[in-house]
Amino acid sequence: MKHLFCLILALGLLVFSFVKLAPAPASDDIVFVPQASYVRTLSAGHRESVATLFWTKALTSMGELSLEGKDFALLNAYADIVTSLDSLFFMPYYFVGSMAAGTADTSDLKILERGIKAYPEDWRLSLFLALRYTQLEEANYSRAAEIMRAFENEPKAPEHIRRIWRSFEIKAQPTEVAVLMLAQDWQTAPAQFKGAMENKMLDYLHLDKEKRPLLQAKLESIGKNPQLAPTILKLGE
Repeated sequence: MKHLFCLILALGLLVFSFVKLAPAPASDDIVFVPQASYVRTLSAGHRESVATLFWTKALTSMGELSLEGKDFALLNAYADIVTSLDSLFFMPYYFVGSMAAGTADTSDLKILERGIKAYPEDWRLSLFLALRYTQLEEANYSRAAEIMRAFENEPKAPEHIRRIWRSFEIKAQPTEVAVLMLAQDWQTAPAQFKGAMENKMLDYLHLDKEKRPLLQAKLESIGKNPQLAPTILKLGE
């Protein structure tokens, strides 16, 4: 009986889709997708089953288009429906996060925001979202830092993930503030990270790589006397 209900429901949604269309991108596959709000209403207590039906259709369509060398433009639309019905349905979040990088379509943001609420302990989902905020036309490094700071003390996360929030926070600052923050962090950073931090400071100060020894000497002097920190800005003059 349950399977019969799901079948009838799926057919009902298909017909209903012709009436209520979602603002999804055009595609050579299906050119309409029902709005998530209508699907939630019609699922009538069978959200998980309906979510599975929609995700199965999404994967099938994606596979068929992939064989033809075409992109699946409706991934975000399907993922929005599936995760609206079942916020713990993990796979759509991972697909969206791994495939949305560098795209102009920003509909993935609300899906990934939903994902980090459902799986706050998953640093990969959070990283997908944080990086997307840095790829916007007006990059939002502050939001990226806020997202990743949750993993600063997470023992299961790699060290570079625990530290990445600080990189985002620095990029959100004016140049002079960013240089001073880097100079401060350099003092306690593990050796494997210091080279990259020096490169960033050289770029900020518009210095050639040959100036690295001069920069390192200045950083060491700041370590001995933190009050000298502002003098690092004069290296770029």
